[in-house]
Amino acid sequence: DKLHQKLKETIVLVSEAADHCNDELEKHSNQLLYNDVKTRFSGKLKKFNDNPKRVVIKEGMLEKIGGFGYFQDRVFVLFCDCLAYGKGKSHGKVNIRNVLNFGTFEVFPDPAEESQFEIRIRKGSATAKDKDGLSKSKVYVIRAKSKFDVMTWIKSIHQAIEKAGVHVSQSDFYGEHFW
Repeated sequence: DKLHQKLKETIVLVSEAADHCNDELEKHSNQLLYNDVKTRFSGKLKKFNDNPKRVVIKEGMLEKIGGFGYFQDRVFVLFCDCLAYGKGKSHGKVNIRNVLNFGTFEVFPDPAEESQFEIRIRKGSATAKDKDGLSKSKVYVIRAKSKFDVMTWIKSIHQAIEKAGVHVSQSDFYGEHFW
């Protein structure tokens, strides 16, 4: 009976040590990923402030409608506190175009096209300015390879926003409150 109790205590200690090691390995791995992404991104780095706690959650190529109205390949990187995108190659060099902090945008599936979704950016937080220099709301149309990819990106973004403790009301991104 004493031997059995000692064995139980030892298993608990080994389990705690293993959990600690796994946590430390995950932190180290995330830091390496963050450092890798940070060195790969150039461009508007002043918007991409140095945050050593920033963790890469997802990265991939998506298409975004550009200023001329046609789709262009963009690298999107979802972090634990923001979504960034730019020109370049996935897991290669990227010229960052924009960084969207959680709370300033929301994502929605496109009801008309199942391989697309929208990123709606709230007035006052968008980088675009009108002719008077005031921030304006905007909508990015993003296309993925499949409906599955769209749903995976939307789910990952929503989970990251929730995990970051940021509350976003979808009603803020529709109607007169949005525009």
